[in-house]
Amino acid sequence: KKIKAPTLLGALRHNLREIISTAHEHRHAIDSSKSRHNVILRGPKASEAVKALHEQLKENNAIKSLRRDHVAAVEVVVSAPSNYLGPLEYFEASVAFFERFWGQPVLSAVAHFDQPNPHVHVLVSPFANGRLIGSSLIGYKSQVSALTRSFHTEVGGPFGFELKAQLTAAERLAISDEAIAQILLDPEKALSGHMGHALRKILFTSAERLRHVVGP
Repeated sequence: KKIKAPTLLGALRHNLREIISTAHEHRHAIDSSKSRHNVILRGPKASEAVKALHEQLKENNAIKSLRRDHVAAVEVVVSAPSNYLGPLEYFEASVAFFERFWGQPVLSAVAHFDQPNPHVHVLVSPFANGRLIGSSLIGYKSQVSALTRSFHTEVGGPFGFELKAQLTAAERLAISDEAIAQILLDPEKALSGHMGHALRKILFTSAERLRHVVGP
């Protein structure tokens, strides 16, 4: 996803676990007792230092005039099952893949082992040849599909993962209905585990659309 300039520091603070808040930990299903197991694979250890690296790369590309809400980074999240053995090697290979595929500097890459599923956040710089290229990195649906296939060929497959086919409309509807049924059956249980964490991430990305439904 694209990370806009106003939210870059917040995203970095979350990834580097600089936000000390029970509410924040609950919202993101973070077990702070396990945060010491998180691993920084690329970039500085502090969010302000990563932000400074972002500014330096912008300066190196002679980019002076940008909109306040310009794309400051492109973020990719790669996950592994909770019982997967050797996720750190998989995450390191994933980061190296995106460095090769896009040929762009990685601002920060942090592997998290303090949430239900281990995963790595990879933030890629969107500046190249004096231009902002955030949108072209992500591309259109066909480009995303090509990226997914390349990732599976070079990383996912060799690490034992299968490339899952995209869900049909009927399958999407069935999964949505099942999620709603589980929430209605036992709201507290459904929203406190893996489903709750996944739903919060989904709702977060759809906040603008939700605002018109739930009100201010």
